[in-house]
Amino acid sequence: MRAPAETPNRTTEEIVADIAVELGDDPAIKANIRSMVKVVRDLKDLSPMVGNRRANAKFAKQVLKQIDELEKLFANPPDGAVLEMLFASKQSLQSLPIDPSVERAEAVAWEAETWRQDWLGSLRTRCEWIITDKIGESGNIGNKQRKAAIAARGLCKMAGKPLAWSSPTSAYRKVASLLYEAMTGEVDQLERACEWVAEMDTDAK
Repeated sequence: MRAPAETPNRTTEEIVADIAVELGDDPAIKANIRSMVKVVRDLKDLSPMVGNRRANAKFAKQVLKQIDELEKLFANPPDGAVLEMLFASKQSLQSLPIDPSVERAEAVAWEAETWRQDWLGSLRTRCEWIITDKIGESGNIGNKQRKAAIAARGLCKMAGKPLAWSSPTSAYRKVASLLYEAMTGEVDQLERACEWVAEMDTDAK
């Protein structure tokens, strides 16, 4: 649950000092903490790189519908080599006037059909992957909370601290909360964000 910081408008050095208590009062660690505080502040308002899970799935479903429409359209093209012009390489098309044989025309048509099928098949597979694997961030965990938890993971890894997300008194949870405070001026326990990062951490598995 977010709330205003107990000591509002704390300085960067005060927050850095509190994080250093959890990670070790070492000059090198303090320098890394200061750098990470700057990073989270710079990234605070950026959208998540992988987008929102629900929005991604909705868009992927719309793309699948368009793929179905394209396949219907390509199944009934106008007379002429329009599909070849769309999908065959320019090099192959430029060779047709030089070698206008049936064999050459069939080779260009085969190339166009193969490229078209590969392109649509790859796009369809990628859309289905986005939907099935639920690619994207869940709206149940805030983007800023995730960023603070990810940054805390990096600092804890440097200091050799475990990602003990379930304990509010662990170094990981405290560092994440302090980074969130540095980023937003608010206090948050970040349990769900820390759990999400810990579960995604391949180094811990």
